[in-house]
Amino acid sequence: MSLNLEIVFIILCFLISLLTIYLKRNSPMYLKIFPVFLFITIVEEEVASYLASQGKPNLIIYDFYSVLAFCFYFFVFYQIILNAMMKKFLIFLMICFPLISLWNIIYFQGFNSFITMTFSLGSLLVVGISIFYFIEMFQRPKAINPLKEPGFWICTALVFFYTCLFPYFALVNFMIQVPEVMVKYYTTILTISNVFMYSLFSIAFLCQLRIRNSM
Repeated sequence: MSLNLEIVFIILCFLISLLTIYLKRNSPMYLKIFPVFLFITIVEEEVASYLASQGKPNLIIYDFYSVLAFCFYFFVFYQIILNAMMKKFLIFLMICFPLISLWNIIYFQGFNSFITMTFSLGSLLVVGISIFYFIEMFQRPKAINPLKEPGFWICTALVFFYTCLFPYFALVNFMIQVPEVMVKYYTTILTISNVFMYSLFSIAFLCQLRIRNSM
């Protein structure tokens, strides 16, 4: 197993998610499924790293994983958002987004390149829906503490991550060849964004636990 900084934070987040599910058995459905998603993420990173070390193409791994990740986040939004119209829209996205991505892979960008166009679309959707969640949360008639809401931390993580990556992929869509300096810049931004995102995911799991002091 290749233990770079990103995979270390993903593993820590995975272990924290398992711990909180064990300590708090009545967690929402999306939090119960989160450890499965994180485990798939770890496997995906390791398979992609292994293929790269063998000099084999691994972009198709990232392509299909990115589609899975977006669909999972749409499901999380479906669980935490109350608006009925938005819920219907999220069901529509969970059905149509994989189909659009598959069409992009087969007929447009191909199996040997990263699906930057679909990724850009997914990034815009995730950021936009996260902002919708923030607005809805603060407009609820009953006051809530956002710092104790797992959805708040998850959406904050997603907004930060995809806001950082979107400009790069949006620009790549219009470039024939990507300069090497942009690749190095992207690698640095990706590492920082991943560390921050999985740190906030960990807070999302921990914030639902009530720590009691006993004397």
